[in-house]
Amino acid sequence: METIEKAGETAPGEETETEQPPDEEEPEAVEPAVLQPEEEVAAGQAEPEPQPAAKEQPPSFLSLARYEQQLLEFREQRLNGLSGMMGEDKQQQEQLQVELVTITKTLSFLESSYEQEISCRNQVLETLEQMDLESEEYERALSSIKEGDTAVAGQILDDVAGRNPSRAARAFYLSGRLAEC
Repeated sequence: METIEKAGETAPGEETETEQPPDEEEPEAVEPAVLQPEEEVAAGQAEPEPQPAAKEQPPSFLSLARYEQQLLEFREQRLNGLSGMMGEDKQQQEQLQVELVTITKTLSFLESSYEQEISCRNQVLETLEQMDLESEEYERALSSIKEGDTAVAGQILDDVAGRNPSRAARAFYLSGRLAEC
C-alpha cells in the first residue's frame, strides 16, 4: 500500500508508515532552531559598525540635542516675528509662514534632517580643505560650521569669491550649500 501523509493526516483507509518515531524527529528539529538564534546573536555582535550618522559626525560637531534646540529657537523667533506683523507687510508674513512650515517639517523628521545637516556640513568642510584658504579664514569658517552658525562661513566664502575669480564658482556653490544646511 502507498503511504500518503499530509501534515500528520492520512487518507481514509490508508496506512501510515514512518521511518522514525515522532519523538526522535522533534529534538532534531528543535536543536537547529535553538542554535540558530545564538549563531545570529554572535554574528550580530561581531558587526556593530552600521551607524552612518555616528561615523559622519566629528565629535566637535553639533549634537542632535543642540540641533533641535536651534530649530526650536528659530521657530520661536519666526512665531514672534509673525505675531508682531499682524496687518503689516503681507509678503513678509507669507515668507515667515513658509519658514515656520519648513521648521515644523524639519522638527517632525528630526533624526533624518539632522543626518542631512551633518552630511551637508561634512561636504562643505571637505571642500573648504581643498580651497587653500588663508589659515585664519579657514579656522573661522571651520569654527562657524562646527558651532552651527553657518552665516560666518558663508560670508567668508562670499569674500573669497569676490577676491579670487578662479575660486568664485566653488565658493558661491559652497555658500549656497551652507544656506541650505
